[in-house]
Amino acid sequence: VRSRRQRQMCIRDRFYLEAIEAYSSFIKDHPAHTRVGGATYHLGEAYYELRFFKKAILQYERLIEVFPENAVKPHAMLKLAYCYYEIGEPEESLAILERIKLFFPGSKVAELSERRLKRLMFESP
Repeated sequence: VRSRRQRQMCIRDRFYLEAIEAYSSFIKDHPAHTRVGGATYHLGEAYYELRFFKKAILQYERLIEVFPENAVKPHAMLKLAYCYYEIGEPEESLAILERIKLFFPGSKVAELSERRLKRLMFESP
């Protein structure tokens, strides 16, 4: 198992397959560790970057459900919305973006959600 810094460097340096292996191992080997929520998010990020959207969805949803107080929850919700759009479920994407605006008003994530909503509304027939 790599150190936290090594796992983060895998993401930063775009070694996504290595990141998936490292974060998966960390989560499996340390299920009660306080950083499992963050590791779950980064695992989702690695899947997202590789365009494995359904696998990313599983990680983002797990973070939201199992670690609802985690600081990256709003970001996980945003990426979850992006994933649903990418797999052809724009209605689910729109619903999540609206929830972000509702639950995190005034945040950077809410601002990004608003931008994406406007773009999606512009794209829809």
